[in-house]
Amino acid sequence: IHKTIADKQCLTCHNAHGGSTSHFLNKNSCFECHDNYNTKFSVIHGPVEAGLCYSCHENHSSKQPHLLINTTNDLCLNCHNQTDLNITKAHNDTKTKTCTTCHNPHGGSNTYLLTKTTSP
Repeated sequence: IHKTIADKQCLTCHNAHGGSTSHFLNKNSCFECHDNYNTKFSVIHGPVEAGLCYSCHENHSSKQPHLLINTTNDLCLNCHNQTDLNITKAHNDTKTKTCTTCHNPHGGSNTYLLTKTTSP
């Protein structure tokens, strides 16, 4: 369960009269408590840059660590095509690793959001 849920009022994060998201989240509400990765990295993962934290994270509770909506690799493969990834030599052993072994899911200093200085 999201640690701060019990300490907050619903309107801290949600707009009671509607909004542009399906969850009526206030713009940038996640950044009230969490790091704003848009200011931390030079290259930002698309959903993070758009403020769509809920694309990967549940807002209230999850059975996955970090409130993820799915397991790490299954979550990434909701948007990233496995066939396209298999073309890259670096992805030959992805059956034994998670995407976050090499990639930062929020952002980084290079196009591929690599956590290591090697290129794909």
